[in-house]
Amino acid sequence: MGMVFLFRRGATAPFPSLALDHRLAAVLFLLLLGVVAPAGAATPTPAGDEAPDVALPAPLAQALRTHKIAPQDVSFYVRDLAAATPVLAFNAEVPRNPASVIKLLTTTAGLGLLGPGYRWKTRAYVTGSLRQGRLEGDLILKGFGDPTLTVEGLWGLLWSLRERGVTTVAGDLIIDSEYFAPLAEARGDFDGAERSAYNALPYALSVHFQITDVHLLQEAGGDIRAFTHPPLANLEIQNELRLVQGPCQRQYHKPRIQLLEGSGHPVLRLTGTVADRCGESKYPNLLLDPGTHSAGVALALWQSMGGRVDGRVRVGIRPPAARLLHTLESEPLDHAIREINKNSHNLMSRTLFLTLGAERAGAPGTLEKSRRVLSDWLNERGLVFPELVVDNGAGLSRSARVSAASLGRLLADAYAAPTMPQFLSSLAIAGVDGTMRKRFRQGPVKGRAQVKTGTLRGATAMAGYVLDRAGRRWILVSLINHPKLAVWSGKALENTLIQWVYNQETAAP
Repeated sequence: MGMVFLFRRGATAPFPSLALDHRLAAVLFLLLLGVVAPAGAATPTPAGDEAPDVALPAPLAQALRTHKIAPQDVSFYVRDLAAATPVLAFNAEVPRNPASVIKLLTTTAGLGLLGPGYRWKTRAYVTGSLRQGRLEGDLILKGFGDPTLTVEGLWGLLWSLRERGVTTVAGDLIIDSEYFAPLAEARGDFDGAERSAYNALPYALSVHFQITDVHLLQEAGGDIRAFTHPPLANLEIQNELRLVQGPCQRQYHKPRIQLLEGSGHPVLRLTGTVADRCGESKYPNLLLDPGTHSAGVALALWQSMGGRVDGRVRVGIRPPAARLLHTLESEPLDHAIREINKNSHNLMSRTLFLTLGAERAGAPGTLEKSRRVLSDWLNERGLVFPELVVDNGAGLSRSARVSAASLGRLLADAYAAPTMPQFLSSLAIAGVDGTMRKRFRQGPVKGRAQVKTGTLRGATAMAGYVLDRAGRRWILVSLINHPKLAVWSGKALENTLIQWVYNQETAAP
């Protein structure tokens, strides 16, 4: 275990004049207290002018004991933004899994490389001639990675085609997603939860985050109406649900959702019971693959506005001769970054990461291109993180690694960048919003910590800024990793760190 505690400027270093034998005696004494690492433990090399290993401040040491977290499983980094060195660097150079805190790297790079005003595009192309509302060719919808594309946005794009005179497509409706190269992984590879929304994989033309919301609604007469949002023209619903009398509890309300795909077209089979006191219920799922999902939504919306497709609806590639008919642009990037950091949106972060590679190294976007672009950007900023391992840019990874000190240096650089206002406003505010809305809801810390949080099995992390009671702004990073880590205990330790930083002017160890 490596531990470093740094005093503020002007503080006296511990044991400044001890002879070697006295130093050894002091170390043996600290070993008895469990403060210094035992022989053979890994001790990271201090970076820059960081001081030698000493101890944690009393509130943090006590929190470790209270929550039964071993010191070697924790890294802390705390630095006054106005200072050049941290006041606390505890295991700060140890590479750890940052979980969703790695999104800070993706979003700062996104702001720096693409700019806060960057907009993703979705374009409609056509082939063939248009005569009296009939397009004698194909309609191609090409995505350029917009992860924020809603049902309403796609409806607006299609309606613009109606305004331009297209009513019937004699050829095919084609979904083009070649802006990103196909990924080698499947939705369930990370943790087996292939239907969970957080496991959606980036796709160049995604609608409604690839989610199918299955709605169940009791109608007059006792019937149960089942429908999906978005509507899917290529999905058949077999409704075999039974209405039963009872409260809205699992004992009575037990609908079962199955996707059957062996009949040539997907079938949504609904069985089980619905309690009559439940009202309307909604079940979000990743049911269809992204291409099939987008195609089904596009066809359903086109038909709802009186349009027709005589050919097939399929995934394909825009022909070179196709001409552009209309372009839909997303909201500016800084809007998406607020959603990514405040609410830890995985699909948006993974899509932004791939966009970096596609935009700066050329389409199709790949993870390899994005990692290379990210590495070059860090080097240009003078941010050398030799321990850094980036997987997908979102944190859904067991292999991602970064140190608390590197994240601290990243936060210092982000605060000095021209895009600081957009970045700072993207972080969750303690007691107010995002993933921090339920923490520090009462008391003086509310509203004074702006951080990104992260949680995985065996890992909890936090990084951002804290305003202390004197109005000084501090960089704060906490990384906790252990296979048997209890999330609640990790979060409690993070809260203690935030409180300690807030009280920094009276927090001498």
